Amino acid sequence: MLLLIKYTLLYGIVLMLVALGGMFSEHSGVINIALEGIMVVGGLAGVLVTASLPTTMAPALIVLAAVVAGGGRGGARKPAAIGPAIADGTHQAVHG
Repeated sequence: MLLLIKYTLLYGIVLMLVALGGMFSEHSGVINIALEGIMVVGGLAGVLVTASLPTTMAPALIVLAAVVAGGGRGGARKPAAIGPAIADGTHQAVHG
């Protein structure tokens, strides 16, 4: 039972962060229909960077590189879609 609670909290926090990002993008006028895909691509980028770095490197730097790669790849396209919606004052745009 304790393991179930542990994994529920672990995966629930990730999904809550994605929902928070979706909330901010919808508030700016962009309906994002690809939140799960962004999560998968960001996670894959983090894993690939972690696997490609040497094991002799400091663990803190490996984690930092994986976070930067995952966050950079997962959120790379969003400013290009959200910026015009804010600048032009448009109401909604679907982005996937």
